[in-house]
Amino acid sequence: MNNLRRLAGACEVNGCDTIYASDRGTLVLQGKSVVAEVELGDGEQAVELPVDLVREALAALEGC
Repeated sequence: MNNLRRLAGACEVNGCDTIYASDRGTLVLQGKSVVAEVELGDGEQAVELPVDLVREALAALEGC
C-alpha cells in the first residue's frame, strides 16, 4: 500500500480522526483505539470514529 487519499478528516497532521482510501481499494481508518466486545484477529484493532466523519467519507467516495 503506497498511496492514501484523505476522504474525511478535519486536520492535516497526525492525531486526528481521519478516513483514507488506499490504492488497493480499501479504507484506512485513523481513530482512537478501543477495547471491543468482539473477537479480533491477529493484527486487527478496533477504532472509534465519529458518525459524521464516516458520512463525509462515504459522500467523498460517491463522488469518485
